[in-house]
Amino acid sequence: MQERIGLRWLGGLGCLGCLLLGVSVAVAEARSVPTSVTPGTGRLSRDGGLQAGIHYQPPRSSYPFADDRLPGGGGVPAGGYACREDDQGRQMIPLVPVITRPKRSPGFFGVTVAQRPTLWIYLAQNTARQLEFLLLDEADNTLYQERLTIADNPQFLRIQLGKSSPPLEVGKTYNWLLVKVCDEEDPSRNPFVEGLIQRVEPGATLTRQLKKADLLTRARLYAEAGIWFDALAAMAELRCQNPTNLSLAADWSGLLKAMDLAQIPYLGKLAEDEKIDQVPLTYCTAKK
Repeated sequence: MQERIGLRWLGGLGCLGCLLLGVSVAVAEARSVPTSVTPGTGRLSRDGGLQAGIHYQPPRSSYPFADDRLPGGGGVPAGGYACREDDQGRQMIPLVPVITRPKRSPGFFGVTVAQRPTLWIYLAQNTARQLEFLLLDEADNTLYQERLTIADNPQFLRIQLGKSSPPLEVGKTYNWLLVKVCDEEDPSRNPFVEGLIQRVEPGATLTRQLKKADLLTRARLYAEAGIWFDALAAMAELRCQNPTNLSLAADWSGLLKAMDLAQIPYLGKLAEDEKIDQVPLTYCTAKK
């Protein structure tokens, strides 16, 4: 039996057939998922350290996608999207790797070691002023919900799970949803994007390496181990601290390319047109 995570919540929106991204994510109710990961086969320098650059290796665990028996997303609501820019192809880009498998639709999936991880999303120029974030468990229960205020200019948005959110459990997979709120009265017209996040436990070797690592080395270690959200969080912090560092800019750009957005062509084109790797992190300015 398959269950679409978020179905009951989104059912109230009445827009399951008109996903913004045309991405269907299905999750099996019962599955065996490894709860620990080990570093990938990153290249080493002569002194035994990791070479410069961020080399993301997808985790070795099985991706928690069930057979895709759901209809693909499609079409535009009869009344059009409530957010005008989405009719023009300017959508949201979650900073999460795109995963595809045979006979399955593309989906966003990444792992973390954090109890309350940070998610990032890129918003093209938009008319929305608010964004709704939801986190659901495998039983479709809403664990955390937050309404965020957003600006109309292109931006990266940092979403940190708050203290009121229960900590993610090792080995569990969670569904996150982001909804642009443009129509409070008819939410079925509000575009949204969704994906999966799984908490894992780092292996003993990786744990030992992380204890003595600086922030850049931590980013590299996380990336080599396939721990996406923590690698991205570390790189974002480095970009905040060193906004003009060309080497870090190249690392940031390389990490974003590892998302492989080309698997969803119109998002890949949007990322290329918007040059998202060159967009400054306004979060850095806001927190100072």
